[in-house]
Amino acid sequence: NQLIDADLLGRTGSQFPVVCLVDESNAAIQDRREILLREFEAPRKSKKAAVAGLSGVRLELFEAMREKRKAIAAEREVPAYVIFHDATLIEIARALPSSIEELKAVPGVGDRRATDLGPAFLPLMKEFRSRISQEGPRLSADTSEKLRPHFEAGKSVPDAAAKAGLAVSTVQAYLVEWVQDTQPRTLSPWVEAETEARIREAIKESGSGRLRPVFEALNEEVSYDQIRLVMTSIKSGHAVV
Repeated sequence: NQLIDADLLGRTGSQFPVVCLVDESNAAIQDRREILLREFEAPRKSKKAAVAGLSGVRLELFEAMREKRKAIAAEREVPAYVIFHDATLIEIARALPSSIEELKAVPGVGDRRATDLGPAFLPLMKEFRSRISQEGPRLSADTSEKLRPHFEAGKSVPDAAAKAGLAVSTVQAYLVEWVQDTQPRTLSPWVEAETEARIREAIKESGSGRLRPVFEALNEEVSYDQIRLVMTSIKSGHAVV
């Protein structure tokens, strides 16, 4: 358009116009004339749109995963999207997988990428999980009622999440709330008895009521989610395994 406006190109007047050379075009070519054109920036998608649905610590996790992806892409000399698309990183930030198997189930990952890239990305989940657990999602009464029958039936968190169409991390937060409110007689559907006993002993020994010291006392072998669940059970008055 700029060349047409400068009379350096023309446009035919037919029903389907095409760009064509004109006398001035030939003169410019012969004279090797320098022609300056304005450069326009392509419109960018807003960062807000790119990470819709993420906020707080999860957004920080998303950015950390982008940096990790950038480093891996540079090392392998491939475009970043070959490692993971942004949409996939968003799904990973929502799901917070704690194992290769859980990572495989995240949309956009699959078996090959999970096996290949899991060892690089899963430590980030571990690093951010405690902060996300402390931040917690906003809980609603409607969702609590939707999940209550699944908890009462002893459904695992992944099963309840799949049936309710919610992220595993979201269901985990509602499970903690449910345990606090109902004080169930057992946590066995979500924490094995032997693991619960270890957690309770570590909580007793740490005496701090904080997640991190208990996690470290358990040699980082037990998830923050399970520790939080047992802590909640104890605080709610269910002190006997």
